[in-house]
Amino acid sequence: ISRRAPIRECVLKIRISDKEALFRGFADSGNLVRDPLSNRCVIFIDRETFSKTFDLSFFDRYAKGELSPDCPYKSMRLIPIKTAAGQSVVVAASADDVLAELESKRGKKTLLHLDALISPTDIGTSAEEYTAIIPSEILKS
Repeated sequence: ISRRAPIRECVLKIRISDKEALFRGFADSGNLVRDPLSNRCVIFIDRETFSKTFDLSFFDRYAKGELSPDCPYKSMRLIPIKTAAGQSVVVAASADDVLAELESKRGKKTLLHLDALISPTDIGTSAEEYTAIIPSEILKS
């Protein structure tokens, strides 16, 4: 599988239950994080931006081992990650819908339904305009 793709930007729409939010995302060929059980890619969402629309408490409680029967997120998982700083674990969940709107250089728009998990985290992008880091391999159309 080729993991190289041109850096692309997109608008990401996430729907969970009756709530929707838009995020400004960029494709990162270095984001190779996958759920080891389902092999689904993980999209990292800026935690602060995510919390303006969605409830973060379920992610925080899940990280502590507390399960909640009223959780609006489909499946939740602990995902091991390796970075230059070391190893860690993030909490990721399935949304009801994850849609990416891509725009070509010629202005043609393409909509892609993404089969990925989402993980609200402090993404710390150098360009503050981005609120999502998306694995570039799932944006190839």
